[in-house]
Amino acid sequence: MARVFLITRDQESSLITQEQIKASNLSSVIYPLFKVRPIEADLRGLKAGSEIIITSKNALTFKDLDFWRKLNKQHKFLIIGNNFSSYLELSLIHNYQIFQNSSVLYDYLELNDKQYFYLRGEVISFDISSRVKNLIETICYGIDYFYIDRANIKSFIQKESVSDLIFLSKENAQNFLHIMGKDELQNYNIYCLSKRIAEVFSDFQSKLFYPESSNFAELVKLMK
Repeated sequence: MARVFLITRDQESSLITQEQIKASNLSSVIYPLFKVRPIEADLRGLKAGSEIIITSKNALTFKDLDFWRKLNKQHKFLIIGNNFSSYLELSLIHNYQIFQNSSVLYDYLELNDKQYFYLRGEVISFDISSRVKNLIETICYGIDYFYIDRANIKSFIQKESVSDLIFLSKENAQNFLHIMGKDELQNYNIYCLSKRIAEVFSDFQSKLFYPESSNFAELVKLMK
């Protein structure tokens, strides 16, 4: 029986993920659990030479890509993960530095005496400001979770013969677990982009998979 992966990101991101794994002959279905709400950010504190920290592509939603291409010519972007870098390359944004995880990014920020500008969401997974000097933060997006009826999503999963789950963010993983409950996840393989996300599903070790580094290409290899 063919395996089917369930993608539960926002609609736009889910479609991108679906195309990415389709290239590896992996089948998937989409059931968005949230939408991204752009927030017009205040960029007046951005000074010449500042490097911009962007830990999610959601941070780019409040402006069009042409704006980011122009800004990137003057300011290097600091990003986490190869999946994000692939998106930037496709968007013709090339002036960036990749960090495999937040710990490596922290080390870089603490060792370099520069000014940093952090484009972040309303809710953050790690607090950069508590460890880094010369940092200006601005909120530029929010996540609005949909009300999801457990019976409806269970029916969808059964109808589409879902066999595997994929999660690229800790918050969405936590939300899915809250909706479904632990008992409902016993029969699925769970694939996570990082160990940090996988910790949400610590009760399912025998069916839990994640790459050593937060690398989407490595995650897809595990999924095959």
